[in-house]
Amino acid sequence: LLDSTGPVIAFSWWRLAAAVLLGLATGVKWSGAYFFAVFCVISVLWDAWERHQAGFRSWLSTGIWKDGILAAVYMIPTYAITYLATWAGWFAHTDSYMHDWAASNPGRGITWLPESWRSFVEYHVQMWQFHTTLDAPHSYKANPLTWPIQWRPTSFYWQELDGHPGLCSLTPDSKCVAAITSLGNPLIWWLGTLCVIVAIVIAVVKRGDWRIWAVLAGFLGGWLPWAQYLNRTTFTFYAIVILPWIILGFIYVADWLHRSMDAFSFWWIMGGVLFVVTLISVFFYPIWTAIPVPYEFWLSHMWLESWI
Repeated sequence: LLDSTGPVIAFSWWRLAAAVLLGLATGVKWSGAYFFAVFCVISVLWDAWERHQAGFRSWLSTGIWKDGILAAVYMIPTYAITYLATWAGWFAHTDSYMHDWAASNPGRGITWLPESWRSFVEYHVQMWQFHTTLDAPHSYKANPLTWPIQWRPTSFYWQELDGHPGLCSLTPDSKCVAAITSLGNPLIWWLGTLCVIVAIVIAVVKRGDWRIWAVLAGFLGGWLPWAQYLNRTTFTFYAIVILPWIILGFIYVADWLHRSMDAFSFWWIMGGVLFVVTLISVFFYPIWTAIPVPYEFWLSHMWLESWI
């Protein structure tokens, strides 16, 4: 081991950019906060592992104290300021929802704050209470543990149509329907989820490859926190945030296969998978876009009873 504990990584433009982008993501959907927390932790662990690889002593504690604390000093404020910036329109317009809450409720909330900020905080409190306590029955409620396998997709739109427009003209004796279902390409989700599981096994056996930990961090950061809300009313379309990581899990396993087999076999397998994925996407396109189709054609897409 080297006597030194290694350099101080006081600042990184990549970390700063990540804080900005994750702040913007959180402004769109609060799930971004989970990703911010996960990637802050894993970025520090990456640096700590580099210290270990270089042979520095006390690599983990040094990475946390030298890199982690200093990174938090600028990443957390940057993230928070960026998130607040996404609310600029709300602050600028006095007719925004709940903007006048403080004026209508004097003496309530955090009274020492200016009215607009008091309304802003109360708005967040009410959003948090709603989203963490909602347990009303819903026919498309989906347990978060089933999201990666698309067990219970949400029906966004369903309409029985008069006449036989579009593809319905091919079967004039059948009723015509139009639907939008939040069901992803089944092969991408099923195969990708399997690849994430395989990637976890590879990560345990093949230590030190930071790429797989990036994939797992994104997947678990976007999915695992929802396990605390198993009794809450949640829906499968929330899982859209983990789709990039499911695809990256597939890519990681594909890269592992590429290194483990001959090129000819590998490209035939990858070409076959891509071809089938494309066919399935074409097949499901009508029920993603409300194209009028015969009822029997729609029903042929309901591979699982839970999809109906």
